[in-house]
Amino acid sequence: MASPDAFLANMKARALKGGEHGPHFDRGVLDVIKQVETTGYFEPTEMRGIFQLIMDQKSIPGFKGSPLDQCLLVTQDEMAIAKQFLAGHTLTLEQALKYIEGMEFAQNIIREKRKKPAL
Repeated sequence: MASPDAFLANMKARALKGGEHGPHFDRGVLDVIKQVETTGYFEPTEMRGIFQLIMDQKSIPGFKGSPLDQCLLVTQDEMAIAKQFLAGHTLTLEQALKYIEGMEFAQNIIREKRKKPAL
């Protein structure tokens, strides 16, 4: 079985090479790996739910404009957090969902690899 460091190096190499999920997914994977390399752990993200709700606003009958301009399914505080996240990562809503998907993928894989085998 590969060491955790070798596993992270392999996952990093694959993300740097680019994959079928696209560059924003790969960027999410790489950001999680960077957190682990720097601090030894990662901060789980709760952003997917907020961004999914913002995107879902477009499906409300009569909705017009940008989902970032209205707080129909999210609070003003959640919208402010989302806008800050987008600005800080220079992403669109669609890109942010792919980025977060990559983060969650990496977090789940790392979490599974860190589990100790049952005795």
